Amino acid sequence: MKVSGDEEVGDPVNYEKNKSLGKFIFFGGIIFSIMSIGAAKEFGGLFILPFGLVLYGARQYMKGVEQEKNHKEFQKLSNKLNEYQNKKS
Repeated sequence: MKVSGDEEVGDPVNYEKNKSLGKFIFFGGIIFSIMSIGAAKEFGGLFILPFGLVLYGARQYMKGVEQEKNHKEFQKLSNKLNEYQNKKS
């Protein structure tokens, strides 16, 4: 799981949690971006924060996808090792 992302951000083990959190932050960032574009006329410019949320949410989701892929690969290798050890016994 260390290979798929920084363990200090999000849950290093629960890839489902990281994927759902990533989706939530991503879509929240998109909604916030749309609202900030509408408010840009009053304040004279766009805000950087909503776009950062979109990028962060996408990264968090991709981290969950990578963790899921690594977890499934580990399970597959673990099963092969167990089968090999059982045949050997």
